[in-house]
Amino acid sequence: MPIHESRPALPAEPGARWAAARDFVERCRTWSVAEIERRAESGRDASEWHVYLKFTEHTLRELDNGTLDGWFTESAA
Repeated sequence: MPIHESRPALPAEPGARWAAARDFVERCRTWSVAEIERRAESGRDASEWHVYLKFTEHTLRELDNGTLDGWFTESAA
């Protein structure tokens, strides 16, 4: 069974929601850095991965500076 089919409801606390989202985006960032390195080593184009890396870094900045805090409140859920 895919994990999304057995996942529990969203954590009740906005801080837990924020932490889960930040952890996910950080993992995406790490993955994109590794993919850029793999592509550089093999001579493949990594331009789309550079765009994705910029997006994830931008998202992390917005999570960290509070821009996205409203996404994690009950009214935004």
